[in-house]
Amino acid sequence: MPIVQDGGQSRLLTAGEHGVLLVHGFTGSPSEMSLLAEYLHKHNYTTYAVRLPGHSTTVEDLVNTRYRDWISAVEDAQHVLGGMCKHVSVVGMSMGGLLALHLAHSFELHKLVTLATPIYIQDKRLPFLQLYSLFRDYVVKRQRVYDVDVHIRYDKMPIKTVGELVKLVEHVKPLLPQITTPCLVMQSAVEHTLKPDSAEYIHNNIGSRVKRLVWKYHSGHLLVLDKEREAVFEDIRQFLEGDIHE
Repeated sequence: MPIVQDGGQSRLLTAGEHGVLLVHGFTGSPSEMSLLAEYLHKHNYTTYAVRLPGHSTTVEDLVNTRYRDWISAVEDAQHVLGGMCKHVSVVGMSMGGLLALHLAHSFELHKLVTLATPIYIQDKRLPFLQLYSLFRDYVVKRQRVYDVDVHIRYDKMPIKTVGELVKLVEHVKPLLPQITTPCLVMQSAVEHTLKPDSAEYIHNNIGSRVKRLVWKYHSGHLLVLDKEREAVFEDIRQFLEGDIHE
């Protein structure tokens, strides 16, 4: 078994009967969801920040991970929360949003929140993945510094596994019209990782009757850690507490 970095483990905080599954992004860890988990826990939500396979150990572990492994992990986590709580909602950050959408298609969830979820990725190197993989195994990530020191992450991406992220996008896109869970879609309008079209595509194509699209204008990709995080947390809480028939 791979050794998980200290602070990068899955984390369960028990409270009320509404459970919220928190799913981190590609090359990240449950730590990036920790502030949101603590905020929701203070408001009587049971939260479970799950560690995805290949993450919080070594980047070499991620090389041998497939998108179906990530799906299995969030399905297992949903079963854990479902056995503890009357209602289960899911919040996914970046790639975690794709996994949240998959869960909403596969299970009856109370609410669904996608944060900066990729449909269209900005990186111009993406179409040339196969070519890049002939010459290198990894791409160095640009690391943004936040005013909170809670983020355990890899400093490079395995090119081979970026292909699995692309496969996950293609897996989720055709599911959108069949998803009816009330959904909050949130993205920064000024970030450089995703095109704004990503949030619009999810909002316009998801089958949910109750759905909201919220933009942030002073944050980068990781909404849960950036300058507007408190407003992001409050938006999520209000959505989780709102009447699903509104």
